[in-house]
Amino acid sequence: MLKEYRIGEGAMDTHFGKENNCKLYMLKSNDGRNQEIWVKWDEWIRPNNIISEGSEMPHAVRELLRKWSDEINKIRNEFQNKANIGYAYIDFVYDSVVYKLEPAAIAATKDMFHHLAEMIQRDLKHVGCPYTQYKWELD
Repeated sequence: MLKEYRIGEGAMDTHFGKENNCKLYMLKSNDGRNQEIWVKWDEWIRPNNIISEGSEMPHAVRELLRKWSDEINKIRNEFQNKANIGYAYIDFVYDSVVYKLEPAAIAATKDMFHHLAEMIQRDLKHVGCPYTQYKWELD
């Protein structure tokens, strides 16, 4: 039997290990600890979408949004489109809530977002989001 743990104030169930009768999704940490976190599938497929600065999100992430938008503005005129990205976004867990960060949140094209994705993940890690996943696809 799988042991169940609660993170934060009763928000999201996380599971360490495998469970046969519950559909779970596994994330790997990118904080150097290489930990696994198991999230209930329905919580993973219905994240809180961050599509603009007005979206619901933690204050620490809102501050990063401004930083990333500034980075996009710095490269906007000189950016050379190297690939035709079909979609791009970052899923992450912050304080027991699953979020989905989309390029529109920082006024970026999908290609620009792709260019900054590693930096975005590093920044998220530094504000307490060790569980992130970048998803993208060529068009």
